[in-house]
Amino acid sequence: GRAEYQLFLLPNEAGLALPTNMANDNEPISETLRRAFIKKLSSNEGLPPETEEVIDLVFASGGNVVYQGYVDDARNTDHAWLETIVRVYFISHELEVFDGQAAGGQWYDV
Repeated sequence: GRAEYQLFLLPNEAGLALPTNMANDNEPISETLRRAFIKKLSSNEGLPPETEEVIDLVFASGGNVVYQGYVDDARNTDHAWLETIVRVYFISHELEVFDGQAAGGQWYDV
C-alpha cells in the first residue's frame, strides 16, 4: 500500500496542520492523540459509532514513536519550551472508513 498522512484545515483557513492536543496529567499519549483526532473529525452531532470504533482500534495499538523531544516554536523562552511526541499509526485498507473531509481534513501521500 501507499503511505499517507491526515492534515486538517486550521481555524480561519490559516493553513493545514496535523491533529494536535495537550496531554492531561497521567493520560496515555495514545488517548491524547485519539481525543485530538475525534475532536477534529466531530461535528455538532458527534461521530457515528462505527467511526469511533475504528478510531479506537487504530489508537489502541499505541503507534510507533518516530520523534520525541524539543520543538522550535515562537512561544519558547529560556525557561519554558514545547516538546512533542510524534507517532505513526498504520491503518489497514479495511479500516479507512473515515476521511476527515467533513472537518476540513485531507489525506496526503508521503
